[in-house]
Amino acid sequence: MPIAPLTNDSKSNLLAKIAANTGETKPTVGDGEHNLLWKIAANTYATATTGGGGGGGGGGTGATGATGTSGFTTFYSETPPASPVNGMRWVNTTTMVEYQYYDSQWVEVTSVATGATGATGAGATGSTGSTGLTGATGDIGATGLAGATGAGEQGATGIDGSTGATGPTPWTLPATVYDNGASYNIGAAVTYQGGYYYRTGNPLNPGYPPTPGSINASWTPVADGGATGVQGATGETGATGDVGATGLQGATGEVGATGLTGATGVGATGATGVIPANLTVDYIEFDPTYTSGVTQYQMAWNDTDGTIELGLKGGNVDLSIGQENVILVVNDEATTLNAGEVVRISGANGINLLAKRAQADGDPNSASTIGIVAESIATNAAGFITTFGSIRNINTNAFNDGDPLYLSPTTPGGITNVKPSAPSHLVLVGFCQKKSAGAGQIFVEIQNGYELDELHNVQINSGTLLNNDLLAYNLATDTWQNKTLNDVNGVTSNITGLTGATQLTNLVQITQAGYNAIVTPDVNTLYVIVG
Repeated sequence: MPIAPLTNDSKSNLLAKIAANTGETKPTVGDGEHNLLWKIAANTYATATTGGGGGGGGGGTGATGATGTSGFTTFYSETPPASPVNGMRWVNTTTMVEYQYYDSQWVEVTSVATGATGATGAGATGSTGSTGLTGATGDIGATGLAGATGAGEQGATGIDGSTGATGPTPWTLPATVYDNGASYNIGAAVTYQGGYYYRTGNPLNPGYPPTPGSINASWTPVADGGATGVQGATGETGATGDVGATGLQGATGEVGATGLTGATGVGATGATGVIPANLTVDYIEFDPTYTSGVTQYQMAWNDTDGTIELGLKGGNVDLSIGQENVILVVNDEATTLNAGEVVRISGANGINLLAKRAQADGDPNSASTIGIVAESIATNAAGFITTFGSIRNINTNAFNDGDPLYLSPTTPGGITNVKPSAPSHLVLVGFCQKKSAGAGQIFVEIQNGYELDELHNVQINSGTLLNNDLLAYNLATDTWQNKTLNDVNGVTSNITGLTGATQLTNLVQITQAGYNAIVTPDVNTLYVIVG
């Protein structure tokens, strides 16, 4: 059934109805004007070449519907309009300031410049008649059968459509570019993503950014840009010429027969070449499958550790490069140092550090703990100790995999998995990597504990240190210092909210004999009896 146009139809609605009335290629939701023009052209071409099928019957036109709600309305008067709604605009004819109604208040938009007010006409305004209701739209008639396809030639390319009219220029006003970190007062104007907005809520804080095309809790749009005119239809593209045929490829010649392989000769092994002293190479590539280990002076790939392994002096210790640290020390003990014992620095001989067994029984034997012996070292001989990384082939059968390990407070050079407590010193020496009686492995990571007086903001005066001393903070020196109870001044007690309580003003440390000698104790003094 044909669809009748209405007087208030937009251009897009009219194009859609023409496309629907001219043939089988119907418009769909979302078609732009270019698509609609193309479908009209396709329908009229088909009709011109074949003759269209019979059209369906048209439905009757209903009565005119009620007028829809209008957009922003601007009132001109000395007082605000009664019963305002959001979006309504009012110009105060006394001050010529324009306002918009939003969130139960009139918000100033801008001042309106105007000329002098003309004389008021004398004629009375007649009342507006009510708008009639819109009748229901008639059903669309059934589509007629399509005519047979014609054999006509393709028509010439269409002429480009004219450029649509430019939409209205958006309203501009004094405004700044919106800054997401700034605070704005009510009535402030900004530009944001091509639109203009004024502040209508959440004053003096960043609030929400403007929402393009709609009102939010902070901003209201004051103008939209004019719509862009409709683009003219693009003419049809001319047909592409045929591609020329590809020439035939010549035949490939036959491959000749392979000759017989000659016998392999076995020559005598040549003499080993001499490596020059100043040999320069780009890189050295190691065999990643090599598993035979190294001895002193050798290097090879260790796939287990994922790095190069270096055989150190003496042939007893191997170094996984980049994963372990070792140093060469001299045994300062009267007996041999054994692999797996913890040592401390005891001095130096001008070339190497001297090492003795460490023990967590006090500061002298634990403060300079440095590592674990990696090989047997005889008295006054040099040998390697590990200061960081894995040490292998030692007895770790007393521990479990993953145990934290500490310096023993009872056995010189010993290791324990029981965490020492004061007065023993706390020295973490590492972690058990592998539990074994002879192939054990420890990851060395020495972490030495501290005495209280080793802290940077603690000042202990050993000359005045007494039993039962307290640690008090001295604001003048920003340090904690040892003090007796009698040295601690300003001791008070809080009795707020207590019944029958007495405010104490003095604190005294005293012996039992001294306290017994007091005939009448002071009721405002707290006596702390010591000794």
